[in-house]
Amino acid sequence: MRLIRYSWSDYLQLNLSVSEGLFNSAAFLSSIAKAYQKDIRVYTIYDKENPILSLPILHNGRDAKLCTHFFYQARHKHADFSERTFINAWELIILELKKDFDAIDLKLAPYAQDIRPFTWAAWGHKIYYTATVDLTKEFSYSENIRRSVKKGIKAGAIVRAHSYSQEITNAQLADMRSNGLGQKELPKVQHWLKALAEQQQVVQFELLDTDQLVIGSS
Repeated sequence: MRLIRYSWSDYLQLNLSVSEGLFNSAAFLSSIAKAYQKDIRVYTIYDKENPILSLPILHNGRDAKLCTHFFYQARHKHADFSERTFINAWELIILELKKDFDAIDLKLAPYAQDIRPFTWAAWGHKIYYTATVDLTKEFSYSENIRRSVKKGIKAGAIVRAHSYSQEITNAQLADMRSNGLGQKELPKVQHWLKALAEQQQVVQFELLDTDQLVIGSS
């Protein structure tokens, strides 16, 4: 087993198959790097000559701290492998990350249920619980939600979609600020939303009641 570091451009030229999902997409990672002025370095694990796992890391020099909390760490799985190979691969990646960076944060997605390689390497960690809804599968709303939707329709509520709206963004930033997001982080979030809009990767919705903005969501 061996590890190769790639620049983002060199890694993309390999055209490797990657795990599905927004947070793993090249376009999404590129938009974050552009908005927060980060470089991307990719750590790819090979089992013999076969790539099996890659970890793209956003960084500035030796600083790889989390630039925003609104996404999970990308993890590109190129092939199936055993639990032992999984552990060995992560141990090798962690060893190289500790060599390359003075500070690093990884926000792992809910599917990352095994963090033993990190605890064995004495990495600090916090566990958060996230409720998820798979929108690719058919699901039904609860009776309470259906009742609320009916009331909204009866009251004349209107939903509109925008590629980007400064009014909605301002409302969202104010809501984030009231929920504890630091003042210094607000311009970065706005810059990111604009960058996503330029690449047609974001849709903002507004709920209107008698032409009054009630709530916005990106």
